[in-house]
Amino acid sequence: MHQNQTLIKSMEVLRLFEQYESLTLTEIVEMLGQPKTTVYRMVSSLQSMGWISRRKDSRYELGLLFVHYGQLVLERLNIRDLVLPVMRQLSHQLGETVNLIVREGLEGVYIEKVEAVHPVRIYHQRPGDRVPLYAGACPRVLLSFLPDEEVAEYLRHVKLRPFASGTITKIQDLQMTIIESRRVGYTISHAELVDDTSAVAAPIFNHLGEVVAGLSIAGLTSHFSDERLPNLTMSVRQAAKECSCLLGYPERESQLERLNG
Repeated sequence: MHQNQTLIKSMEVLRLFEQYESLTLTEIVEMLGQPKTTVYRMVSSLQSMGWISRRKDSRYELGLLFVHYGQLVLERLNIRDLVLPVMRQLSHQLGETVNLIVREGLEGVYIEKVEAVHPVRIYHQRPGDRVPLYAGACPRVLLSFLPDEEVAEYLRHVKLRPFASGTITKIQDLQMTIIESRRVGYTISHAELVDDTSAVAAPIFNHLGEVVAGLSIAGLTSHFSDERLPNLTMSVRQAAKECSCLLGYPERESQLERLNG
C-alpha cells in the first residue's frame, strides 16, 4: 500500500516532542538524520498549521492546536462504549455479572451491566440506578480513590443508613475500609446493598489519573469464597487497568502509589 512519505516524516518530527519539551532545529536534524533543508521545510509547515510553535529563544515546542483537538477527543470519549467489550470479556471469563458505575455528586450511577451467561434470579442494580458512595463495592471504589480533601469532606457530612445486613453504618469502619481499598487497589463488599450478594470492584482512571468510573463483579455470596477471591480480585483489577489505558491513563504513573504517599 502506498504511504505518504511527507506525512510519515512529519509524524517523526512530532513524535520527538513526546520525549522532549522543546527542541532546536539543529537538534531535530540530528535526531532524524535528515538533511537540514528537508527538516526545515517540515518544521515550517507544521508551524504554519499550528502543530508546533517557535519560541522567542528559537526553540520549537508542541502548538496549541494539540490542546484544541485533545479537548475534542476527551469530550467525545464515551466511557461506556469504550469499556463494554472489556466488561463482556470479564463476564464471560468469570461467569458473573459485571457492572460499570460513575459518580454524580454524592451518589454512584450504574450506567452499564453485562449479565452472566446463566444469571441467578436475584436483585442486581440496573443501569440508571443510584446508590450512595459508601454502600457496595462499586460505589465505594469511586469514593476511595477520590482526592483526600474530597473524601474528608464526604465523611464529615454523610449520614450512613443501612440497606442490607452488611451495610457499613459507622464512619470509623468506612474510613478503615477506604484506607484498605487504597492499599490493595480494590474494594470488596458482602450484603451491603442486597443480602446474600457480594461484589469486588476496582477503579478506572482517566488520562489525568482521576478516578472516573468503577468496574465490579457481582453475584451470590456463595460464589465469592476465600479460595476464589484472589482470582476475582486479580481479574477485575486487570480489566479496570485495561479500561484505564483505553481512557489514556499513563501506566508510568501509579495512582495507587500517589494516594498511599
